[in-house]
Amino acid sequence: MIGKIRYKTVPIVFCMLVLCIPTIIAIKAPEKEWEMQIKPGSGWVESIEQTSDSGYIISGNTQLLYDWKGHYALLIKLDESGNLQWNHTYNKTNYDFFSSARQTSDGGYIAAGSTRTKDEKYMDFYNLWVIKTDEEGLPLWNKTYADGISSDAREVQLTTDGGFLILGSKLVLGWNVTDYSIPLNNLFLLKIDSDGNYQWNWTFRTSNHSSQLYSGVVQTSDDGYALIVTILNGSQYGADFSSLQREIFLIKLDSNRNIQWNQTIQGTSYLSHILQTEDGGYLLAGSKSPQFDVWVVKTDTDGRTLWNHTFDNNNTWDHPQHLTLANDDTFFITTESIYPSLFKSKIWMLKLDEFGNSLWNKTVSFRNNNDTTYAAAGLQTDDGGYIVTGTSENTSLPYFWSHGVWVEKFGQENTSVDINITVPQHNSTIITNFTWLNVTTSEPALCTYHGESCALVVPKSSPDCNVVYPVNLSSSNNIFHSSYLKNLTSHFNYNLAIVCKSGSEYLEPAWLNFYVDIVDINDLVPPVTLANSMDYIFGTWSNTYLEINFTCSDINGTGCKQTYYCIDTTDICEPSITYNNSFSINTEGYFYLRFRSTDQVNNQEAITSKIIKIDKTLPVINVTAPITQGSYKSEFLPIEWFVNDTNINYSFANIIDFNGNLIWESPSLSDEYNYYSFHNLSDGQYNITVVSKDLAHNYVNYTVTDVTIDSIAPIWQFLNPENNITTDKNILQINFTTNEPAYCKIQDSYSYFLNNLSSLIIYGAAFGDQNDAIFSQSFTFENLSDYSHYYYLIRCSDLAGNQNENSYEFTVIYDGDADGIPDILDNCPSIYNPSQADIDDDGVGDSCDSDSDNDGIPNDQDYLTGNSSDINSSSFVPILYINNQSNLNQIFTGLGVIDIMNENVKVAEFSYNFSNGTLNLANIAIEVSSNSSNGFVLINLNGQTIEGTKTLYLENVNNLTTLCIKDAEIGSISQITNLCNGPNEYSIDCPGYANNNQYQCNYTGSSNKTYVISGLTHTGINQQTYCGNGVVDFGEDCTNCDADAGSCPISSSSSSSSGGGGGGGGGGGPTLFYCSKAWQCSSWSSCLNSQQTRSCEFVEVPEYTQNTSCPKGSDDIEIARTCTSAPKSVVPASEEQVPNAAEDVKSLESTIPGSDQDQLAKLQDVSAITGAVTGLENFISNKKPMNKIFLILFSLIIVMALVIYGYNHFVGRKKKR
Repeated sequence: MIGKIRYKTVPIVFCMLVLCIPTIIAIKAPEKEWEMQIKPGSGWVESIEQTSDSGYIISGNTQLLYDWKGHYALLIKLDESGNLQWNHTYNKTNYDFFSSARQTSDGGYIAAGSTRTKDEKYMDFYNLWVIKTDEEGLPLWNKTYADGISSDAREVQLTTDGGFLILGSKLVLGWNVTDYSIPLNNLFLLKIDSDGNYQWNWTFRTSNHSSQLYSGVVQTSDDGYALIVTILNGSQYGADFSSLQREIFLIKLDSNRNIQWNQTIQGTSYLSHILQTEDGGYLLAGSKSPQFDVWVVKTDTDGRTLWNHTFDNNNTWDHPQHLTLANDDTFFITTESIYPSLFKSKIWMLKLDEFGNSLWNKTVSFRNNNDTTYAAAGLQTDDGGYIVTGTSENTSLPYFWSHGVWVEKFGQENTSVDINITVPQHNSTIITNFTWLNVTTSEPALCTYHGESCALVVPKSSPDCNVVYPVNLSSSNNIFHSSYLKNLTSHFNYNLAIVCKSGSEYLEPAWLNFYVDIVDINDLVPPVTLANSMDYIFGTWSNTYLEINFTCSDINGTGCKQTYYCIDTTDICEPSITYNNSFSINTEGYFYLRFRSTDQVNNQEAITSKIIKIDKTLPVINVTAPITQGSYKSEFLPIEWFVNDTNINYSFANIIDFNGNLIWESPSLSDEYNYYSFHNLSDGQYNITVVSKDLAHNYVNYTVTDVTIDSIAPIWQFLNPENNITTDKNILQINFTTNEPAYCKIQDSYSYFLNNLSSLIIYGAAFGDQNDAIFSQSFTFENLSDYSHYYYLIRCSDLAGNQNENSYEFTVIYDGDADGIPDILDNCPSIYNPSQADIDDDGVGDSCDSDSDNDGIPNDQDYLTGNSSDINSSSFVPILYINNQSNLNQIFTGLGVIDIMNENVKVAEFSYNFSNGTLNLANIAIEVSSNSSNGFVLINLNGQTIEGTKTLYLENVNNLTTLCIKDAEIGSISQITNLCNGPNEYSIDCPGYANNNQYQCNYTGSSNKTYVISGLTHTGINQQTYCGNGVVDFGEDCTNCDADAGSCPISSSSSSSSGGGGGGGGGGGPTLFYCSKAWQCSSWSSCLNSQQTRSCEFVEVPEYTQNTSCPKGSDDIEIARTCTSAPKSVVPASEEQVPNAAEDVKSLESTIPGSDQDQLAKLQDVSAITGAVTGLENFISNKKPMNKIFLILFSLIIVMALVIYGYNHFVGRKKKR
């Protein structure tokens, strides 16, 4: 805002001459309130942010004690006074980093960084890593995002939609893609929602030979984004860093990531931080080459430069690490200042107004000025103060333990700096022509004096004044300033202004007035004062009190007048205490003794300063490792100790075995914290002695006893239960022992459901950690899920850290009813039901279902289970009637008549007594087939007992009269033999009886279209279509089908016996082998002279019973016979005519497509459930009705011809006679 006053301007004018001095009261840099080392040992801090409770959240990384090979991401929470509330490390791959952390709206925290991975060449690369925690730092979720061959996060910000914006960089390959020798970094933005779900990313792409080094991003007020990116020209890779050509891009994106504009700056500088200011413009910060001064640029809303300034901290290399808005719309920059000649760095705090003018600056070094301090971040706090954080390096420690995370808190800046004139006193009289002018300031400053001197001799018509031109009181920033004023004029009054500059601002001047009245003596040399204290050497440490004496001498002068001294902890006190006698200093500490004397003419010597250091306290040794009775590995024995004494002279440690032999002695160390490690000690017990002596010669030692070196891992075994068991409990405790005290924990674990391997749940570690090393170990696994497999990797470490691992696995299957079905899969887990029957398919097993068939009738009253749809059938949809009722949802008792219908056609009928038990319709299976070839019915009640026998109904669509009954349980229709001569098979003609009248077959109605077969037990019927068709097929011979194969010849060597259930009484004894022959004969002639003749031709029929050919002959067929009357109109069937009839049938069949034999063959493989019946009938009478008419007509013609022939023969012969 233009015109806003940032400073208090006080014009002060004294114009005794024409001399006006405007002065400005500067803003004083804030004072330190507290500092804190957050994490001892190795650690790096990257960011700090103030939280809603006025505390602070800090992110970074650290190395844990004795694990210097790994890096762990780190979050630290402090309260507003710097007290540690909690700190957590986060380990994903043992090499993890956080670069930024923010508090989220729910009070938790979001942190972003990277986690290490390896490529196929086992090279180290990183994936961007984001973790969300609750308010206590406990993880809620964490996710990695891979982009390029390696990627990491530089900064995470909260966005206006509640999500997160991450500025990252990814590694891409440059010119040489085979050995990764030229890696290039590209900037990208990653946007995720509040749950870490990916939303979008945007990459800033440069040329193939550029690598992005510095970058910053901010979400703008229009929900867009502004980025500052500095790229390095890759064609100069390997050149001197300060001379590398860079390009700086300021880019504005809209909310959809479209580029609205970009501005480019050329040069060897860089800008890496960006803020949006109140006027909509942008403030940029970076470093400007070649001196690497802090460079601040202000732009308008379109990125055009309004002003830019550079700032230098005493010729250091300055690199801004953090840029933030202060509470009063000013800017606060946290900078790392590198001292090239010292190879050290410090933190430089810089406060700017809205126009880029420096308000104040302050240099900070943690621990002490000899340490290197790496800046990380800083900000103005809500109490108006400031806080900075960084990493301090203690070079006296091993590298991997030399870095500590530090925080310093400062109060508010002051608006004034005090100027105090100590010599000469204001309005005093000086009796010599010289005097010292001594000035102190409350802050380091550069001071000058100027003014005038005026004669006061009377009479004078007007003052006689002279100008005192500006003279320097100090050559560098300091708090003590002095100058020797000489050639003063007697009887003149001097009026001087002391003007000081603190930083870049002038302070309000202080005024000094004195009068000169010179005494006539020629003594211009001040006295000399010496201090002594027995044999004590000033500047060294003493372990006793000191007695101080001063000796003043003024040779060839007027003599010593007075000695003055002061004692303070800083070297700025003004000697004001009058010395009379010796005095003692008994207080321990570090002091400055400052003193000087004056002579009789007020010649004042310069102040002499001596350092006094007293330390009477013995050092306190705190050995943190090893510990008494501790155990350690042989390859690494850490010896770590703290000496509670800031004035250490030396400290060392030695190792002594149990025989008193000195095994090893460490080098002498000279720091409060000391660390050393010894390797490859033999297993055994040792004592460790630490010796320390401070600079005041206070000496102390400390011994750690019974330290054990152990290189053997613990040996352990499971006691109970054994590994890989199956349990039916939701809690399991395992117990095992180790051969030595050990810490055991679950290192890794997972589980999955047995019926869903993709349900893998990984629990990870952090389970079962033990606080004490013990022999007997126990782990309890609770809340176990049913039907799941659990895996646990258990790691046991002994006191020395030797580790041994073993896995323990078990399966959880609950089976409360012991029916072999896991409860999770059991439809009735409380009742034994291995069949899992569920007739109504409602998911509740019949054993547990109070109404198992869902018919509204409780099971204890329901003697009918199921509905018609539960009857098993693949050939039709059965409909069940009980006592002629189709409503099955009622209570049935006593004897009931069961009808199974196919639509309105009855298929089966039987009686069932409901008083004897429940009829389960799901146990009934029935199949029906009715077609143009043959049909069958199969029914099975699966052991359910009926009253009496069954009656089956089969539609007769082909006028067959013979059926085969198989009254036994079978699995397929193919189990019924083709000749109906198998076990429990009976051939029955309809109408008719079989098996001693057990089975009966009738027709319903006059059309003979439906068979009714009664008396059945297992009930199965099948029509037969082969015997009688005139063709010897399906294994027919004279023993089982004389209609097709002819009668068997009588043989004395053969014996016949009745078959076991053969159809129609067919024989079941040994088969008579013969040669089957066929003859084609003409019709018999008319009976003439009691004689009929015919002609026959021999035709050989294919063999059925032997492999040799039939012999040909003509004497075994009748071609003449006697007769007494006219022959019948129908040719009688004889043994020789049967083959002829068969041949005729064959010739007729060949003219009809799709013969019945094909249909019959298809029926042989129809699946059946139980029982079968088969039928026989002549092919002519059954399949060829047109042939019947033809034969009848043919017979009539023959009869008529015979009548005519007889008439002519007898009548004609009679007339002739």
